[in-house]
Amino acid sequence: MPRLVFTVDSAGKVTLTVEGVPGPACHTLTREAEELLGPATHRERTREYYQQARAPQPRQTQSS
Repeated sequence: MPRLVFTVDSAGKVTLTVEGVPGPACHTLTREAEELLGPATHRERTREYYQQARAPQPRQTQSS
């Protein structure tokens, strides 16, 4: 389940962390936040960014 974590420090700097989204799909989730808060000044990729997105596995059915 994707999760966006916003952290605001005492100087008002906002940090947005995306959890639960492998690969560059996280950029899609942050687009609206950047439109509201302004463009990102720094991007740091997490280990999840470099993971492959898993395609849904087809369901196996048993025939009778």
